[in-house]
Amino acid sequence: RRIAGKLYERIWKPVEDKLPDADLVFIAPDGALNLVSFAGLTDGAGKYLIESYPIQYLSSGRDLIRLREGIKLGRGLFALGDPDFDASASARLSSAGVTAENRGSGTSFETLRNVRSACEDLSKIKVLPLPGSRQEIEKISLAWKERTKDSCWVLLGANASEENFKKYAPGKKVVHVATHGYYAPYQREASQRSYEMSETFVGENPLLLSGLFLAGANLHGEGAESLGVEYGILTAEEGTGMDLE
Repeated sequence: RRIAGKLYERIWKPVEDKLPDADLVFIAPDGALNLVSFAGLTDGAGKYLIESYPIQYLSSGRDLIRLREGIKLGRGLFALGDPDFDASASARLSSAGVTAENRGSGTSFETLRNVRSACEDLSKIKVLPLPGSRQEIEKISLAWKERTKDSCWVLLGANASEENFKKYAPGKKVVHVATHGYYAPYQREASQRSYEMSETFVGENPLLLSGLFLAGANLHGEGAESLGVEYGILTAEEGTGMDLE
């Protein structure tokens, strides 16, 4: 909190007076500022910045030209939480699917399927349940239904699967995910050994070293191939194949 307060004074205070009644703040961070969670900055009273301004990040100021009239807007809430990390491939396959006011066929898109990191530590990870995230999703979906007339997709337990995420998240106005994520540090020793063998060595794709744990993740693909289902770990690389515009 002390560091967040100092960052607030250095990078937010100088522009604060230019945003007296902003309904939405767009931030295109540069350099090391990409590592800063602006929403978590705190003012002198200890109030988080997200409590005062809705924030949307841009990779570049050029992205603003895409915010034009006529763009197709997303509809509905997609909320996923409390995945059953031990759900078998057959359980995920036979699960009833999402609970929704308006069921849809989902969005078709090209994606990388079951591409995994070679990181040995990642293949041994067993994650614990997140029962509190079920309450989180239930409260958020209830608030959404009370305040909007828009549709609501809710995925819990075995339904909080990689298949359902890829199928139903695209095209939504809000995507809310409450689960474990991971970032596997690059294995420096292995890279050094490889470099000694080849001067043209290129390290593992960093997009395989981060991602989300969904239903069945603890099984690490056990029984998935024979049934043609996902492994339950959505890598960042797989995410790039999704149309989340």
